[in-house]
Amino acid sequence: MFQRPIIGSLAVPAGGRVTRRKGLRRAAYATPLLTVAIASTLRVAAARLLGFRGAHDWPLREELFIVFLRALLEYGDIAVWRVFFQFVCPNPLKLPPGMRDAPAALAGSRSVWYELAPELLPAQPRGRVNMMFIHGGAFIAGFARQYQNTYVWWLKQLARRGIAAKILSVEYPLAPEHPYPAARDVVEAEILWLLEQSGDTPVIIGGDSAGGNLAVSGLAHLRDTGRLPRPPAGALLISPCVDATGTSIFSQRDDGGAGRYDYLPRDKLHEGLPFFYSHELLSPYVSPTRLESFEGLAQQEIMTISGEAELMAPDIRAFAKKVQAASDASLSSGSPGAFRATYLEEPGCVHSWPMLLFPRLRVKQEPMFQFIDRMSGAPQLPN
Repeated sequence: MFQRPIIGSLAVPAGGRVTRRKGLRRAAYATPLLTVAIASTLRVAAARLLGFRGAHDWPLREELFIVFLRALLEYGDIAVWRVFFQFVCPNPLKLPPGMRDAPAALAGSRSVWYELAPELLPAQPRGRVNMMFIHGGAFIAGFARQYQNTYVWWLKQLARRGIAAKILSVEYPLAPEHPYPAARDVVEAEILWLLEQSGDTPVIIGGDSAGGNLAVSGLAHLRDTGRLPRPPAGALLISPCVDATGTSIFSQRDDGGAGRYDYLPRDKLHEGLPFFYSHELLSPYVSPTRLESFEGLAQQEIMTISGEAELMAPDIRAFAKKVQAASDASLSSGSPGAFRATYLEEPGCVHSWPMLLFPRLRVKQEPMFQFIDRMSGAPQLPN
């Protein structure tokens, strides 16, 4: 049987620092890795030519991207992951048309504000909202500008609805150089700053994957330590990593094929997470599904989004069920911290699918825009 090579791992390098390869060393590592990735995509393309289609009937371009990404993340090490996330936004200093950026005015922050150019904003906004978004990348990769092409799409869709929105994209320190709780501490400082700066403008705290984890764990830790002056209007959690314990999907084998078509590498994350991020996997601030209470994290609503085909779908589903139960209990009891919960699990979609700008996926984001619309305080549009 053909055995795929184990080219790289997510083990912490000696000295705890990740260095980028150069010259011949880069070529020697990249050649077998790219060979495996390209071979994987060629198999898919050949199968399509023979009339075979995948289980989810994805468009060819989308399936090739997912297969190529799966190979890179499965066989690449931390340095490869970081290079890939840089290529998500290949020219971060060139803004998409119609977008403006500015550094966050918080001392020491490397986060970036994004908003539309004035001529693209609604002349008379129905509502306004400031959104903080925390990027994913398994806590080891990514940067504040990686999703700016997605952000401009979001901002334009909201402007068409009459919502004037701004997005604060958070830059946080990456593991293994900066293990837990370094990233969470930075996120907490940014949350507090944004709430103070926003005044009466509603705030949404959101993130995808590891960023979704940091969003909910940062809010919960601020609440539990008495430092959250008020909850944001809403929390938006896209494919959040909510369970790193021994009961998570990363640790299971008899799972009915969960994540078979996703790009996340189960074994690599299972083996590496305790070493490159945190040994405190049972902490509710590392595994938010273990939080005892979800009240006080959002004034109005917590929205969780996942893809039915993603590896972490079982964990996110269980988390969303807990959040929904907490919401139902808070609403029925008339608790001062009562909040609404919404869960969207999109059939046939992979991890962090709203961040991927494929045409098929864009049209599926309407429930998310409706959520942001509700949080903005705008009069609701007729159905």
